[in-house]
Amino acid sequence: MIVMEIPLSQLGNLLGPISEGDVVLVETEGEVTADFLLRTVEENRGKAQLLFVVPKGAPEVRNPLKSQKDVQLLILGKDIDTDRLYELLRTIRNLSEGALIVTIRLDSLFLKRDEKSVYLFLEDLASLVQEKNLILLMTIDKRNVSSRQMAMFENLSTHVVDTMERITDSRVVHLLRVKKSPKGSTGFYTMNVKDGKIILQKPGP
Repeated sequence: MIVMEIPLSQLGNLLGPISEGDVVLVETEGEVTADFLLRTVEENRGKAQLLFVVPKGAPEVRNPLKSQKDVQLLILGKDIDTDRLYELLRTIRNLSEGALIVTIRLDSLFLKRDEKSVYLFLEDLASLVQEKNLILLMTIDKRNVSSRQMAMFENLSTHVVDTMERITDSRVVHLLRVKKSPKGSTGFYTMNVKDGKIILQKPGP
């Protein structure tokens, strides 16, 4: 059994281990940074096959990945047409057991497809992840989905992480909480980067 922590190492302590067949949803506000993606590559390099699925309109996300070795990169809307999502499922079916799939900004599917089509695709994707013993890490931008659409993603996920940004004393504070996992939910933690490492701390009283 392959057990893998998601990119934020300390977050693994809050979520518990991520195992084959698990679906991890990270809810964001704004773009997922290239730094986050590169951490995913570095912390999982050599552990498993890596597949990134990135929307066409996100060059700041996909460009840093192009130079990464051992990473298969698919552009949603270019390499994979949103009208033929079965092609993505076919690619995933050919991945080796224990492979890590990172899908960025899946909320972009609602720009091209209706809710029912998106949900059926997500159901097929989650089932395939379990069937093939893969690990899926997917992100959505909370600002672009309704509560109903959010529930679609959360219901099919084994782990849900909620992240947000808040401005305090004229500076941006990054917050994170676990909404769903086998270990249960948590309150909010602040996220800080020090010496290239992400530090999670409980906010003070």
